[in-house]
Amino acid sequence: PLETTRERQPPVIEIVAARDISKGEELSHSYVELVASTIARRARLYELYGFTCNCCRCVDDSADNGRFMLSLPTTHSASELTRWILCHYNPYIPSEEKQDDIIESMVKVRQSMIFDPMTHLQAVDAAKKSKQQAKFFMMNGDLKRELDCLENAVTILESAAQSSEAPLNSMTLELYEIRGERLASLIVAGETKEAISECEKIVAFLCLALHHIRYHALLGLQLFTLGDLYESNGEKRKAYFTYRWARKVLVVSQGSKSDMVLLLDGKIIL
Repeated sequence: PLETTRERQPPVIEIVAARDISKGEELSHSYVELVASTIARRARLYELYGFTCNCCRCVDDSADNGRFMLSLPTTHSASELTRWILCHYNPYIPSEEKQDDIIESMVKVRQSMIFDPMTHLQAVDAAKKSKQQAKFFMMNGDLKRELDCLENAVTILESAAQSSEAPLNSMTLELYEIRGERLASLIVAGETKEAISECEKIVAFLCLALHHIRYHALLGLQLFTLGDLYESNGEKRKAYFTYRWARKVLVVSQGSKSDMVLLLDGKIIL
């Protein structure tokens, strides 16, 4: 998609460009959630609108001049990949601080690789059961057991991903969804350091998943959360760079006068 919408008082809808648009280029807008697999997107579109999507991303994401191809380092671990993404995708970190010590070489990968459902179906089923248990404990006010179950779900999926020996497999849609739930519970529990680690992985996933639309509000909101977590943990420099990045995204997706951007303006000045 080339567009994103800003919330306004009905019946007004404001549509803004989510990236630079060439003269004569066709405008497009996504009807479904972008952070979903090709199979899930096409199935949802067929269910709602009765057509099979044949856009370049659904049919062949290596087309369109490589817009859906990613250049990533061939690192040996998921944590190194996360660190590299957070550093290199943030436009405000000084270039001299963007160390490439973990890089042996770069490789081109299809963007859809991070959306594809995990092939370890047993791990996915086990993680879902643990997630259901977490929901039960949440409804009964047992935060500790809820966190234990969510951590177990993450561990199950991470172990399955690590067996493939490919760091990118640790950034699947299933892991992203469970990490989001665990992040919310960690924040409630006041576990700031653990929340930072989880939020960093969520942001890294979104950077790759939304590589072709870098001003998506979902990324901006998670960056805002990550900045707040850094600040709470006394990491002022990281918080500053993350807040600036969040503002760059949200000023496009929500507007320069939105409440979120105004809050960020105050945090950046301080």
